[in-house]
Amino acid sequence: MLVSDIMRTNLKTIGTDATVSEAVDTFARSGLSALPVLDRHGRAVGTCSTRDILEAEARCTDQLARELLFDRTLVLEVMQPWPQTAGPQEDVAASPVACSMARSSGSSWKITARWSA
Repeated sequence: MLVSDIMRTNLKTIGTDATVSEAVDTFARSGLSALPVLDRHGRAVGTCSTRDILEAEARCTDQLARELLFDRTLVLEVMQPWPQTAGPQEDVAASPVACSMARSSGSSWKITARWSA
């Protein structure tokens, strides 16, 4: 089985120049809790999750800091760097990214991947 057999290509993304407020709006509209972050050339550079934003908000010491976080802070400043990945033509079993698949409710599958160099 190739990585391309289980990967998704129609991902919702956000740019590095989006504000934290725009990310929160995207999370709320999409129902997602994490998004790939793309630079201005369309290259994946990281991920931004609701957890990243909550952790940044927890570091705010007052209301002004919180307002600045949401209105002036860029996703680039709170995101996590892009993890190691496997290419679409790599064999899942031979890939350094260890994948495990587990059936969740109904007919959908949950795929978990981690780097195992």
